Amino acid sequence: LMAGNLVGAFVGGAFFLYASWNFDLAEMGRYSVAISIQWVVVGLLGSGLSTATVRLAAGHLKKGDRDAAANTVLGALAVVVLIGAVVVALLLLFDRLLAGEGYLSGRFLALVALWAVARAIHDITRSGLLAQQKYTDAARITILSAFTGACALFIVWKLGDLTFGRLLAAHVLGLGSAAILGIFFLRDLGMKWGPGVLATWPGLLRYARWPASSEGTRLLQANLGPLILVPMAGSAAAGLFGVARYPAYLFEVVAVSLYQYWLPEASLEGKHGNSGGYLRKQMLLASVIGLAMVLGAAICSPLLPLLGDNFAAAAPLFLLTAVDFAVFLLTRPIESVFHGLRKPHLEL
Repeated sequence: LMAGNLVGAFVGGAFFLYASWNFDLAEMGRYSVAISIQWVVVGLLGSGLSTATVRLAAGHLKKGDRDAAANTVLGALAVVVLIGAVVVALLLLFDRLLAGEGYLSGRFLALVALWAVARAIHDITRSGLLAQQKYTDAARITILSAFTGACALFIVWKLGDLTFGRLLAAHVLGLGSAAILGIFFLRDLGMKWGPGVLATWPGLLRYARWPASSEGTRLLQANLGPLILVPMAGSAAAGLFGVARYPAYLFEVVAVSLYQYWLPEASLEGKHGNSGGYLRKQMLLASVIGLAMVLGAAICSPLLPLLGDNFAAAAPLFLLTAVDFAVFLLTRPIESVFHGLRKPHLEL
């Protein structure tokens, strides 16, 4: 899982680095706002359903009910596609009624929404594999998204001058292709549409509200910076903040990889009544890794100016963002155990 996510992070970093070489800080601010909006939408829409898919599908598989597990995965995918289609259509209608570019026009927001929907589909597909504890296949679809993303970035590079719209379109093309192709990895579940798929919606949405609340709130907090800085300090300040924060997303890859492993494992430990001991061990692991994150950031910070002028300007802020990510990592074992419970009653 870690290897797959690192490959994906490398390609995502290539997108950001290419943008930083072609955009000034003001335009990087607009790109940072688009990234933030995308992550908030993923947190509210995709993360809750992804967690619910792992938790509910793993429960069905433990009982030997593969059809119910397949319906759960397909039901979650259908919810995301339906909501995404409605949101994108409304944004395009908004753009048509209120013509004009603006800071982020309806057309650009529609591309951001498509980007978020593609990521949500990809994450739910991966959740279906994690529920089966197929960690290698889960890593493979992440590597697939890196490959398609690299191809999309190459196409943009061949087109010539980089524009904000082309960059967003490349994100949609790369991740969207991987999201569609990734469903192939779920063929062993034998998913097919039927009445049982719609019947999963109430249970999925009922469970998803808890992780959506925690993950959505976390991602809103983590990505609020550019959204606040644009009206208060201008787009260039938002760009400076975004450039300083982006290298620390490498640490987010570590947190996400551990969480992807912790969630299905915590679900099984909860069924066996071993949550307390499991949580203590994983909190110790998270503490050690968090300390390593901060030390790694302190070592790497002087090297950021080698990546260009934008990163040179943002280097002093990098260590602070790394501390933020390290502290956040400590919440992940707690959250995984919490979501492994059968009936959660607390929002983290």
